[in-house]
Amino acid sequence: MTSAAKEVGISHVGLLHHFGTKEKLLHAVVARREAEQVDLFDRLAGLRGLEALRAIASFGEDAVTDPVHTRLLVVLVGESLQPDDPLNGYFRDRYGLVRAFVATAVRSGQEEGEIRADADPEAVAAEVTSFIGGAALAWLLDPDAIDIAATYGDYVTRLTADLAR
Repeated sequence: MTSAAKEVGISHVGLLHHFGTKEKLLHAVVARREAEQVDLFDRLAGLRGLEALRAIASFGEDAVTDPVHTRLLVVLVGESLQPDDPLNGYFRDRYGLVRAFVATAVRSGQEEGEIRADADPEAVAAEVTSFIGGAALAWLLDPDAIDIAATYGDYVTRLTADLAR
């Protein structure tokens, strides 16, 4: 909470006074991110197949645009791994939405004949969500060594080439 207080220019006590508890602060942070993500998911909702998968490349650009928020979310995910952690359900649901989006994209691409029939939609979805989390963590640990936007672009290019018929 101390670093969050510094980010907004108030004391730890002032931040706690405003939100009451650390848990309420955490929920406020994820609610803000959720509001931002609504626009993203609305934009992605109409996409299908390879086009939907190619849109994932923009996630790397989103990280560069808001690195502080990206760092905060990575930390919160790490602190929310136990089922009784306050944000565990939120992050499980969030990853579930991304997995569902990817699996649906693969299935729709298979139906349209542009994605290989032998591709397992659930396995691809697990791979993509793993990449997203891992890429963000690697970039945050060494941002000078990793161009996150290019990394996302390269990954999505390889993924879609592999899945294409």
